[in-house]
Amino acid sequence: SYAIAAQNLARAQVLANLDAFLELALNQDGGRYPSLSRFIDDMNAMRRGDDDETPDEGDVEAQADGNEDIGEVDEQAEMSEEDRHKRVRLMTIHGAKGLESPFVIMLDANNTEWRAPHRGVLLDWSPEHASPSHLSLYTAKTLTGERGAIFKKENEVSQNENWNLLYVAMTRAKQGLWLSGVQSRTKTGINERSWYGRAQAAGIAILDIHTLGLEDAPQKQDGIKVELGSMPFTIDHFEIAWDQAKTGYQDSILKIESGVLAKELIAKSLEQTKEEPDPEILEEGTNFHKLLEFLTADSNNPDKPSMPSEQEVMNWLGVDQEHAQKLITRTNTVLEAPELKHYLTSGQWIQSWNELDITSEEGKSYRMDRLVELDDHLAIIDYKLTIPELGSEKYEKYRKQLQGYQTELTRIRQDKPNKAFLISAEGKMHQIG
Repeated sequence: SYAIAAQNLARAQVLANLDAFLELALNQDGGRYPSLSRFIDDMNAMRRGDDDETPDEGDVEAQADGNEDIGEVDEQAEMSEEDRHKRVRLMTIHGAKGLESPFVIMLDANNTEWRAPHRGVLLDWSPEHASPSHLSLYTAKTLTGERGAIFKKENEVSQNENWNLLYVAMTRAKQGLWLSGVQSRTKTGINERSWYGRAQAAGIAILDIHTLGLEDAPQKQDGIKVELGSMPFTIDHFEIAWDQAKTGYQDSILKIESGVLAKELIAKSLEQTKEEPDPEILEEGTNFHKLLEFLTADSNNPDKPSMPSEQEVMNWLGVDQEHAQKLITRTNTVLEAPELKHYLTSGQWIQSWNELDITSEEGKSYRMDRLVELDDHLAIIDYKLTIPELGSEKYEKYRKQLQGYQTELTRIRQDKPNKAFLISAEGKMHQIG
């Protein structure tokens, strides 16, 4: 279930981690004398070993000293609760994994944008393979063809890890979280791609020290623009916010004990279930698009291929036989519908394009499923499994989307009017007015 919940990009590595952990657990004492304490001893020995002695999969990534074991008791466990509240621990994000604290400050959060290195080593090694499929050195000028694809894949993994690291950092806080950053050299002083910039874009409140009424707060000077996020921060702010945070915490406990929180979570879960599309339906829609694109001729590929067999569809799209049968039936229904042949299969058009990208003057990109140029108009085709009920929220969403396509197409092709159509898997056609 953990692997199922993992993102597609990380699923192979997650499965390899689980296999490595399971193998280690089962092989303890040759499988004859399984013992939790012995297993923990082995894990601690692995943490103390050199990097070369620790398997890449399942790396604990903790900067532990030689005497620091998983099963050891915290040396400061006997501290009073008041002393623990006063304690400040300075840690890396990796070192804070598995720990929590009432308040957390993230330092240098305005300098966290991940940037791909201009030179280095390209390594393509899937966890399920015994050896790498590609290994080479690169510079920015040599990233072409297959090497460029591998580099792009590595970038996606690294950017995903950057997001994971932010998630780990933010979820260490139980009651209060502060993000602090050093002003950058940009016009606003904020790096929009940094964690600080993304937090600001998400609407997280910004602390203005002048609202706190502190005597030692620096005064604003005329002619100097104070950038957001550049205000100095002192530990005294915790004392100011402590009572409010304590009240919020007590309110949360009351909601848990009274059952109010459980009801709120259930209601939220039900609401999310209504809003989130069914992944299986999304996959069916994607495959429906792919097969129609493959079978409809356009100006770039005027020769129409024949319908693939069930087995060919199963192999190509990675679906089971039932899915393949349903997909072929739906596609045939669309291709054989009399009113749709004019736009899809007749070939009686001036030009036609599948999966056509256009860009607005503001740089926003749009992708049309199909565009057909006829003698008297241009037809924008958008494939859907079903056409929503007129006036429904989903219909209005599709209508605005297609009207956006029409607006940009009118700007590009002022010589000919355009029309927009929704085409469903039932072979029906609806013009957006």
